[in-house]
Amino acid sequence: MPSVNLGRVKGDKGVSMRNRGDWNSEAKYLNDEHYIDFVSHRGCLWTCLETNTNVEPSDTAAEWNLTAKSIDTIYFEQALNRENIVSGEPVSTAFGKIAKWFTDISNGGASTLMENNLTEGRVLVSNTSGKVSVSSVTSALLGYLSGITSNVQAQLNAKVNSSNILKSLNITSEGFIMDGKTASEAFAELNSKLIFNTAETAIGTWTDGRTIYRKCFIIGQLANATSTTRAHGISNLDRPVHLYG
Repeated sequence: MPSVNLGRVKGDKGVSMRNRGDWNSEAKYLNDEHYIDFVSHRGCLWTCLETNTNVEPSDTAAEWNLTAKSIDTIYFEQALNRENIVSGEPVSTAFGKIAKWFTDISNGGASTLMENNLTEGRVLVSNTSGKVSVSSVTSALLGYLSGITSNVQAQLNAKVNSSNILKSLNITSEGFIMDGKTASEAFAELNSKLIFNTAETAIGTWTDGRTIYRKCFIIGQLANATSTTRAHGISNLDRPVHLYG
């Protein structure tokens, strides 16, 4: 019976997938008729799409394809600007955006809010470093300004100054002579002379040059809405200037 010896059958030469280990910026990685290289970089597996040297594997590198992602380690670069996270974008991009937000917060005026708790019940201000801090003003004191609609000092300045009004008066007829004194000055002078003495005591000079006398009378306790009569014993009485009891 005839037979056929096939010997060793060989097919066309194929392309080999070659593991090059960790990516190295100085190594040359191939994608040709002989080899397709793949490397590990930042915890992921990358396949070479175009022969290259010193092209770092990334989502934006046309020379590489992300073949397998790592779930244990996340590698990312901080974003240049603050941006919102977009659904469907790579995890590394999202973490880069998050890192940017935290960096700006830690370097900005609100950085003090990330350290310790603030003193409770205090008004927040911007300190000399431009950071948020607590002031000596309590929330209770701030509450007193509730309802204020304009400058408080301006409102106080607009109020009538009774001291200046009294000072502008110079009563030369019946009554106490202010003579340009403020109210506090006049009353202080008057009180200094209110020494209870039943004898006639000279305390000043009237506008026409005559002496003003003071004399106290002890009449005892009176019930409400009652009156009493006492002899004053003063000779040459012209007019009463001030009655006090």
